[in-house]
Order: sequence, then C-alpha cells, then structure tokens
Amino acid sequence: LTDPYSESSYANLYSINKTNDPVVVEDDLFDILRIAVDLQGKTEGYFNPLLGKITLLWKETLFGLDGQKKNEDPSIAEIKEARQKVPELLREMNESSIILNEEAKTVQRIGNAHIDLGGLVKGYSVERVKKMLKDVGSSHYVINGGQSSISVGTTKDGNPYNVSLQYSVVPKEYTYALANSDLSTSGIYEQLVYVSGEAYSHVINPK
Repeated sequence: LTDPYSESSYANLYSINKTNDPVVVEDDLFDILRIAVDLQGKTEGYFNPLLGKITLLWKETLFGLDGQKKNEDPSIAEIKEARQKVPELLREMNESSIILNEEAKTVQRIGNAHIDLGGLVKGYSVERVKKMLKDVGSSHYVINGGQSSISVGTTKDGNPYNVSLQYSVVPKEYTYALANSDLSTSGIYEQLVYVSGEAYSHVINPK
C-alpha cells in the first residue's frame, strides 16, 4: 500500500502519485496518510509526506536506481548536480497538498509533489502488529521493525526484555532493559556514503 515506486493492481502511493484525481484507498492507507498530514501540521513541516521527489533524487544519487549501494560512490559533481535540483523541488513540495475525504475514503494530491511515507510506515506497522497481539490477549512479545522501530511487552516471567541498539557509523551497541515500551530511532549508519570525507545520507530535512 505504501510503495511509492511500484505499480500495483490495488491503489497504493504509486497510483496516487500518478494523478491529481481523487483515489479511493483501503482503510490502512487512508489511516497512515491521515497521521502523516496531522504530523506535518504538528511539526510545522519538519515531517512532510510530500518530499517524495527529493528523497528519490537523493536515493538515486547516493545509492543507485535499485536502492542498493553503487559500486562507486557518487562524485562531487553528481552531488552538486542533485543539490541544484533541490530548490525547485522544495518549491513544488511547498505548493502541493494532500486532500483527504473521510466519507469517501479518497486521497487527492494537489500539485506536482509526490508522497513518500518512508519516515512513518515502519513505526505504523509495528503499532498495528502490537494492536493485533493485544487484541488476542498476548502480553509477551518483541516486535522488531528493523531495529529502528521496536515494541516490547514482557517475558513470560513478567520481566523486561534486553534490547540492543547500534549507535553511530562506528559499530557500537548499547543494551537496554525494556518492558511495555515502544522505541524508535533514526540514524544514518546503515544508509550513507562518503564523498571527499563528507557523509551523505538518506535522512532529509524538508526545510
């Protein structure tokens, strides 16, 4: 549902990004888009679901079209070329908006910017799994959404789980005792490249 790059037989972000007409979507996609729009307002735009073209530009520049690291890091010229495109994409983003119709369950993209929910979908998915487990009465669980999003209950003995997190580009782990907790992190240690000694990553400031 939240894949902005692949066409699907059902309505997903790809199909929404291809039109300015209202698109009927499933409840889950409508719900996560509603959260995204709400967060955009609460964070004064620091979380912006409409920066899809900017994130795609940086992913292609840093890692290649398939999202995997290229055999060679990008050159300074490639970084400069990408940066020169950003002001126009920011203008496009700021002139665009998302219209949600609660009754019809439609999403309409106003403007030319594209939607990308990469900063939200993992945590949202973990929360959905947590709700499913609680609905069936489970209190003993660890949900790992790729280390950056974790939710834990308790062990069978009612004790905390030991959860290890990696920090910084230099591998270093810290272990925490967590119980009945949610934890989210954001870091560049898995997705970055160095160009002339400077680190470039997939984390984008929409400002």
